[in-house]
Amino acid sequence: TRFRLARPVDGAGRWLEMHHWDGITEPAELPDGSEVWLGVDLSKSMDMSAVVVARPTAAGVVHLEGHYWYPEEHAHEREITYSMPFRRWAAEGRLKLSPGREIDWQAIIRSITELSRRFRIRRVAVDPWMSALFNETLKANGLPVAEHGQGIAMMGPAAQAWQNLWVGRRLRHGGDPILRTACANAAVRVDDAGNVRPSKAHSRGLIDPVIAAMMAVHAWALDQGTTPSMYEDGIGVG
Repeated sequence: TRFRLARPVDGAGRWLEMHHWDGITEPAELPDGSEVWLGVDLSKSMDMSAVVVARPTAAGVVHLEGHYWYPEEHAHEREITYSMPFRRWAAEGRLKLSPGREIDWQAIIRSITELSRRFRIRRVAVDPWMSALFNETLKANGLPVAEHGQGIAMMGPAAQAWQNLWVGRRLRHGGDPILRTACANAAVRVDDAGNVRPSKAHSRGLIDPVIAAMMAVHAWALDQGTTPSMYEDGIGVG
């Protein structure tokens, strides 16, 4: 099933129409000292880990900067599986290959800490599942961590916020090929109420970068009070 916005149409399983991405030619601008929100999607061995920085403007345009990690030992084999040129991206400085079969989360913590010296970080949105030590380490480093579950309660509004920016062409991505590939891969699940959230199981390749980007955007929207949250309804995180 293919999706236009969040509705199934014919074809190849996409959620996001890529002509909206390709129609954006303005550069991504994230000057030092900017106020930013971070989304973090962690993995150990099978997926990519992603940290995406979002700098919203008063006009509602969001500038993005991605940082990505993948296990070096799996890179060659899974280039074919995922049709993603991990080693080329690493050579271009777009992706960090972690030695061995697993991604070193300490390297991600160091990267986020370095970003905190460059930017004024308002929020770091992280999935709480299996990341307690990661989150506590960030908090100990003085970073404002916010748990962001991956269920419909949080990812439904996150998907809607991302979709609105996408269709409105209010994202500035700098031509990031890794984030573009993840956006092209992404498919969503739709519940009985019509709510959507990204589904790794239904997507045709890795989507971790777009998950992290959505979390960053949603963290910003929640701080502005511009998107509904299950916290507000007293339901909790899904």
